[in-house]
Amino acid sequence: MHMTARAIGLCLALFTLSSLAASQNWPGWRGDGTGVSAEKGLPEKWGPETNVRWKTAIVGDSISSPIVWEDKVFVTTAYEGTVGVVSRWVVYTIGLGLLLLALVSLVAGRSRPAGASGWKKFVFGLDRFTALGAFCLFVVGVVLMLAMKDLIDPGSANRAWRISGGVAVVGLVAAVGWVGVRSSWRVLGALLLVAAAVFYHLAVPGTKGHGPILFKELILASVPLCLAAVWSVWVFFLARKGEGAGGTTLRTVGAMAVLVAAVLQFVLFNALVPRTALLRSVICLDRTTGEIRWQNPVFQAPGGQKHRINSYATPTPATDGKHLVVDFGMGLACLDLDGNLLWKKEEPKYNTYLRYGAADSPILFENLVIYSFMPEWQGTLEGIDQMIASGHLTALDKETGKVVWQVRPPGGFDSYDTPHLTRIGDRPALLLATCERALAYEVRTGRLIWSCKIPLTQCVPSIVSDDKRAYVLGGTHGPKGAFAINLQGEGDVTETNIVWQLKRGIPQCPSPVLYGGLLYFVSDGGVATCLEADTGKQVWKKRLGGRHLASLVAGDDKVYFFAVSGQTRIIRAGRNYEELASCTIGEELLASPAISRGEIFLRGSTYLYCISQGNGTEKSRSSG
Repeated sequence: MHMTARAIGLCLALFTLSSLAASQNWPGWRGDGTGVSAEKGLPEKWGPETNVRWKTAIVGDSISSPIVWEDKVFVTTAYEGTVGVVSRWVVYTIGLGLLLLALVSLVAGRSRPAGASGWKKFVFGLDRFTALGAFCLFVVGVVLMLAMKDLIDPGSANRAWRISGGVAVVGLVAAVGWVGVRSSWRVLGALLLVAAAVFYHLAVPGTKGHGPILFKELILASVPLCLAAVWSVWVFFLARKGEGAGGTTLRTVGAMAVLVAAVLQFVLFNALVPRTALLRSVICLDRTTGEIRWQNPVFQAPGGQKHRINSYATPTPATDGKHLVVDFGMGLACLDLDGNLLWKKEEPKYNTYLRYGAADSPILFENLVIYSFMPEWQGTLEGIDQMIASGHLTALDKETGKVVWQVRPPGGFDSYDTPHLTRIGDRPALLLATCERALAYEVRTGRLIWSCKIPLTQCVPSIVSDDKRAYVLGGTHGPKGAFAINLQGEGDVTETNIVWQLKRGIPQCPSPVLYGGLLYFVSDGGVATCLEADTGKQVWKKRLGGRHLASLVAGDDKVYFFAVSGQTRIIRAGRNYEELASCTIGEELLASPAISRGEIFLRGSTYLYCISQGNGTEKSRSSG
């Protein structure tokens, strides 16, 4: 009996410690997706120089929320910058030297066909002329690319790949055709030409994000290369029958010089030349001091379209303490907590269908990374079927980035909410709002559990839930509304599962918070509402004023409302409206906050703040 009591006590202690450890982290969008912290002693007063433990300037324009894991804070951002290698002048010098060597060998090592007559003499002469012409084109191309760098748009890796690759292919043709007609290098050169036809037009440069190559482009570019390979082999066998001359050693050296110069030129413009672009970056800060530990620009590409209040780094990262997953709409990346890239997965339809930019964040569950891609209706019926078909809800393997399951949700477009993890009975489930649908899926398999039709054409706020119901709010182009939907059920539950609905005072952007059986939310125009979660009955309503875009958080019997102006209203949780404090950080606030170890992390338009009760001093740093 004594041992049993000790065992129970030990288990309870371990459970308490594990719960405490979990509460100290804020690992993803709204922590665990609810926006509720179990911690006590949360700050209820701060200012630009009051209770600010530290603040660090974050370069770039971003409204993603910070996340916290133990002693690290992670944020994403996007900014104009350059990437590349400074030693490009070494490559310039080597390349020009190789071209000079090739030119000398062309003059000193030239050879003429011996004993050829008639049409064969014409063939050998044409072969030499073709190689010389290709070499001249290659030199002209290199000079133009070095003298006129605007041939390649800043950040346009697709054009860099094609233009530099095209010049390199011309150099390869010159190198192959330049060696003697009897030289065995001809056969190797022909194989290289065929390999170039396959590699250059089928390989996709890493992290470039350009679309698939059209079939006609493939044919137009590959056929000349293949014809050059056939020509080279034909001339070789023609010369082997006793007609034509072999190549001198110097001539072969020159051909190899052109080949190496072509390869160097291609590598130069695709890997070594610094190129201006919009860098999507992950930043890790020390949670104690605010110092930046590392920064990794995982994606580089032009900006693309977005809504004026959106940013190019809006989705919030997610971590499990080992993996750090970031989503920039154009693709996801997984890193370890030291900033080393583990894998990347691009979204090829991003620039085609996301005219307002990305908003929803990835979530982690067991071995899965779950995210949604919901295209935006372009306002016309043209191509609408392809647009709808491109929407998906996907689960990737956390270790490899490979697809575990992928589904096409009904109404899977014009939706911006982050998938919400909950439980339906004893099984984990995933909730998602799409165009005029609320959906529940099995997390591990992607099987649709139920679907509920609701008249909301666009949902930005995240769903919240308790053990009985899901609460769906939103609506942009069309009616707004709030709906309580029973979680139990299968199939179409439209007629049976809607418990209550509300049509007034509904937010377009800020996500609600469910705390102590009460549902709190604020409209974009600053009208705060508190409802009974069970009945939908209004408990209180208060006009706070100002514009509100950041989502609510709650904890320690407090609910926090954040205005764009930077003002925060702290309300005592409960059935009576009681304002505890009104605070400001002195700059705009669009991102939702994080809570960890009794501290609140606020991301303003310029700085990331660590708000800590009882800290009157401030340390200021910069990320850029």
